[in-house]
Amino acid sequence: MAGASSMPFPLWLFRKLTVRPAHFVESHYWYPIRRRAGRLPAVPCGGDAAAGALLVLTTPASHLDAVWSAWSHLRHLAPPLKLIVACDGPAPRSLVELCRRVLPGADVIDARAFLRSVPLGRMAQFAQHHVLATKLRLILELQKRHPVLYSDSDVLTLHPPTELLERISRGDGRPAHMQGEAVCEDPWVVERARALGLSLDGRLNSGLLWLPRRSLDAELAEAILAPWRPPVRSHFTEQNVLAALVGNAGGVGLPMDRYVANARRMFYFEEDVPYERVACRHFVNLIRYLMYSKGLPILWRQARTGDVGQALARRGLPSAPA
Repeated sequence: MAGASSMPFPLWLFRKLTVRPAHFVESHYWYPIRRRAGRLPAVPCGGDAAAGALLVLTTPASHLDAVWSAWSHLRHLAPPLKLIVACDGPAPRSLVELCRRVLPGADVIDARAFLRSVPLGRMAQFAQHHVLATKLRLILELQKRHPVLYSDSDVLTLHPPTELLERISRGDGRPAHMQGEAVCEDPWVVERARALGLSLDGRLNSGLLWLPRRSLDAELAEAILAPWRPPVRSHFTEQNVLAALVGNAGGVGLPMDRYVANARRMFYFEEDVPYERVACRHFVNLIRYLMYSKGLPILWRQARTGDVGQALARRGLPSAPA
């Protein structure tokens, strides 16, 4: 354990004995606050995707997270973007009902069914075998049609994302992305990109992306993935392909102190991020429980204290009671 040599032995021993049980409890507890998604104040969505689409990808099991995530972003967007909640599999009826109540005007789609009409092209092997192929293909297809603000369902906007909003309103045609503290690379994609004369930023975190219409070259994605064959050897294949495409489009990273993607406070004795200064945080898998114990309570307090009404007023939209 880092720092064990300088730590008093009783404290070191206490942490060693308690860290695994505490982490198990934190990561396996269900957190009832997740059910409060249905009691959030309603935030209307845009009527069409002319100004852009907010795309939130989820799974049937994490659909409550998607409602929280979409709600956290949408309340700050002016003009409101069209919300598309894409489920990687059949969308639960409860997701449709929650969106109708909390995010009126949202489209809820089955991402796999939507992509059945999209040709696999030269990434056929990747599309058929990699668990994150749906995410990559969905992003590439929708950004051909609209400007897209993409979010994983475990990304929350906790305070006004001024830097992101400025980039969206500026319309300079370049993508913007969240940056992780750790470099995450699939060696196969890194080598393939190098062979094609491309560079990629291993710190790009694909949990939050702003993509102007047709800013990503879908044919280039096919060229990168054409030789890919199973078995799956990396979780970061999709993210690194997006990094190569975003780099090719001149994409820029959002400030890392405001748009946070790290695993800080994975263990109970570690220091967490300063939430009062964070615009968005990607609660990556290792710290997903912090989304429920720290992130959702922040949003719930804002929902109950009028912060949401103020945000909606800035957008020129009526507020609804919680």
